[in-house]
Amino acid sequence: LITRNSRKPGKMAVVTIEDFAGKVESLIFGEELERYQRFLTPDAVVFLRGTVDHRREKPSVRVEEVIPAAEAPFALTESLVLSLSPADAPGGVLDRLIELLRAEHGNGPAKPVYLDIGTGDHLVATVDCGRGLRVRCTPRFARQLCDLLGVERVTLLTGGMKRIPFANLMPLDARV
Repeated sequence: LITRNSRKPGKMAVVTIEDFAGKVESLIFGEELERYQRFLTPDAVVFLRGTVDHRREKPSVRVEEVIPAAEAPFALTESLVLSLSPADAPGGVLDRLIELLRAEHGNGPAKPVYLDIGTGDHLVATVDCGRGLRVRCTPRFARQLCDLLGVERVTLLTGGMKRIPFANLMPLDARV
């Protein structure tokens, strides 16, 4: 649609988003529409970020970001949890891990990294790597971590503190 009645005329889209709970009308304006239009196809699975508008009888969503389903685990990740064992001590895996974390630090929105370190007597210590080792969470980076540690030792943590093992994100034929 072309908006003419606003202070800033331009394009907008009205998109109906549906899930198992129902449908909601979503509005996407200007730059956001240009940036995300390619993801807005019939039956596409996407995640939306935006604000709910309650001014009408039925609420609608003012969309600020559209996240394709394949990118959602990484875009919605709030932090990384990496599982280590005493065998990963300095001089081996731990040194390579620190190099990898430092190489990914500072490019875009950085996420905290936590290390779950097993003690050998069935206890786990969780260590916050601090601001100096925050990283961007991307599929490429997660795969590098999996190559170093093994897929079962890389976990994404969402804002609701839900743990998503990276192994669950891999296609069945790619799992080892």
